[in-house]
Amino acid sequence: MVRRLSLHESTSARPRYFSVNVAIGRYRCHRCHRQGNQLELWAAATKLPLYQAAIDLCRALDMEVPWIHRW
Repeated sequence: MVRRLSLHESTSARPRYFSVNVAIGRYRCHRCHRQGNQLELWAAATKLPLYQAAIDLCRALDMEVPWIHRW
């Protein structure tokens, strides 16, 4: 499944206000000043709370959700 994710609507075919540092796993939007890791990017792009975004990302990647069980 391929999803096109967007944090902002853009009128340009090649917007220049978004950067990703793959070496440290961080993103930054220079337009709205949001920044974070891969999961936070997924949450922002899908407009989901962080917890729901984690579950959605696992399912999108066809991975089992790593649930934490308390004793």
